[in-house]
Amino acid sequence: MTQTGAPYLLFDAGGTLIFPDHILLAEQAQTQGLDLDAAALFAAHCNMIHSIDVTIRTRRRISRFWPDGYTAALLATTGHAGPAAAAVGQAGERYERQYGLWRRVYPYVEPTLAALADAGYRMSVISNADGRAAALLTEVGLAHYFERIFDSTILGTAKPYPAIFHIALKELGLPPAGALYIGDMFFYDVWGANHVGMGAVHLDPQQLYAGWPGLHLPDIGHLPGWLAEYQANPGRHKLFPAGNIPLTLD
Repeated sequence: MTQTGAPYLLFDAGGTLIFPDHILLAEQAQTQGLDLDAAALFAAHCNMIHSIDVTIRTRRRISRFWPDGYTAALLATTGHAGPAAAAVGQAGERYERQYGLWRRVYPYVEPTLAALADAGYRMSVISNADGRAAALLTEVGLAHYFERIFDSTILGTAKPYPAIFHIALKELGLPPAGALYIGDMFFYDVWGANHVGMGAVHLDPQQLYAGWPGLHLPDIGHLPGWLAEYQANPGRHKLFPAGNIPLTLD
């Protein structure tokens, strides 16, 4: 049964529910003689996300990132370049095209979603994706927790543009104040949600956003405990840290 007064939970997908397969990329890197493991690649991933947010905060402009693909950008973040890094980047992009690279599910994800569902929370996904968000979430066994999966490619609009949030809210019959967005990119997720009147929780696994405004949790595994605190006293939580930040959307 849905909790009375509980916020409707809207999740980002990549970096929140499903993650790049850094184990696969580490294996590819090691075949090319690069000394990288999954933990190092995950740390680089978090640094790369943070760098994007820092760039946006500095330039006050949302623009395209990873023009040469995710894997190439990830390896550059680790300091690797040259033919070996290029070969790993190409392998990663091939895998992304064929199967979808963003399919790793960390052990805390499914139990957390199960706990939230058991507690009566309603949930959906709003994802900047390539049309395969629903299929990937189905393949990894998470799709059944969500009422809807809104995919930017299918909708023809993406975060942080307001339209994608408005579409989801309208189709779910929700006022912005009745929903809460959870994602790992401050300006795409938090700023985007805040600018349609929706509160947001930012995920910061490596604690890179110290001093940034708003609420930052390490991962969604911390959501059930935090939500209990939130519902006991909603007013004390800062869920609109980006509403007054001006940005230009390319």
